[in-house]
Amino acid sequence: MAVAEANGSSIAKADHILGYERLLSGDLTAARTHLERARPALLREDTITQAAFVTGSLAFLYDLQSEYAKAEALFAEVIGGRMRLANSADLLRITWMRGMALANHGRITDPIQALKEGIRMAEINGERYWFSRIPDLTGSKSFAPAEKMSLVSISARRA
Repeated sequence: MAVAEANGSSIAKADHILGYERLLSGDLTAARTHLERARPALLREDTITQAAFVTGSLAFLYDLQSEYAKAEALFAEVIGGRMRLANSADLLRITWMRGMALANHGRITDPIQALKEGIRMAEINGERYWFSRIPDLTGSKSFAPAEKMSLVSISARRA
């Protein structure tokens, strides 16, 4: 944070990076502090890509902490609002996170639809990283065999 301030960079951007790092390392309390602090500042600064990244990460964190309504509202804000203009790889990551969150709730149709949309976005954008992870997620969740085969066959045809 001090380095960001000393270089005249946005502290929100440093918070966003630290928040995501803490999220991935499992320190959810610190991640929440950083991400919640970064989000409003990035929205004010109109940095759509970074705001989408933070908003999606915060939504995923809320889901991990069983704050499902907050999570879904933030996922919807990214996917349905102006943040959908963000970096396509970020939108795919957020779509994957949303699919995982929906599946964790035991909702079957919704995550399948989200993951199919992710596969479609990956295909359109030539994105290979998330494209290969979406069918992997379906293998780790309790989807019906027909639903798994639907996603895997879509992925195989496009690979």
